[in-house]
Amino acid sequence: MRITREADYAVRCVLHLAEHRGGVRLIDDVASAMQIPRSFAAKILQKLVRAGLVHSRRGVGGGFELVRDPREVSLRDAVAAVSGPLALNDCVVNPVACARVENCAARPAWCALTTWVDDFLGLVTFAALLERAPLPRVSVLPASGKRRPGAERRA
Repeated sequence: MRITREADYAVRCVLHLAEHRGGVRLIDDVASAMQIPRSFAAKILQKLVRAGLVHSRRGVGGGFELVRDPREVSLRDAVAAVSGPLALNDCVVNPVACARVENCAARPAWCALTTWVDDFLGLVTFAALLERAPLPRVSVLPASGKRRPGAERRA
């Protein structure tokens, strides 16, 4: 299982903008620093703008900047901006996609795993990544597919 290249590049773009918080960055700077083809960076940055994570300015002194504090922007935000809601299988977000959904023994596992990964991505902020802080630890999922109370950050 892999995330898309677009999602990876979106994370890189947000990381670069978070690292230069308070400043406007040219698309060429973002693309070069994060080793992303310029044309692909342009498309991704526009998706990040539409998602409300990034602001773009035109003209002299224009470029891109992160809208929110990096402590308030998670990996989930960046990935969802370009890929939509996380779903490890189509039936997780669109139950009518499969005629077997009512009798499928695997669907609860896909739903629980999707919830776990989504929760984890939501806990990892760009500020934590830049600080190289310990990653959060999400406890094992109960049968309901919901995170157990007491999921903690790793010390």
